[in-house]
Amino acid sequence: PYKQRQPVDFTIRTKDKEYVFLFDLYKNDPDGFKYDAASFPDFLVPMVGSKSDPSFLLAAYMHDVLCNNKDMLGRDRLLSSIIFKELLLYSNPKKKFKANMMFFFVDNYQKLFCKW
Repeated sequence: PYKQRQPVDFTIRTKDKEYVFLFDLYKNDPDGFKYDAASFPDFLVPMVGSKSDPSFLLAAYMHDVLCNNKDMLGRDRLLSSIIFKELLLYSNPKKKFKANMMFFFVDNYQKLFCKW
């Protein structure tokens, strides 16, 4: 598993709200928050790329944090998926198609299999 040791600070704006996030999980977890990078089915690798692509790591990290702490967003699944997509675009702004495709799969996976 990967470990995130650096604080994460970012803002997401929707039509009617602004969310400011500052996470310093390392402060409370000296081993660092462990996550599995980007988890998606192997059949998507040719379209999306490597699961450990560095441009996925921040988005994957934050998404795993939110999935493990659903109350942070008031159990708002869609917002967690939007944050995931926005962080993908932040890391790689030229890959809009890829970010939208990953958003679609992540959000629908959560709906169907995670009951969130």
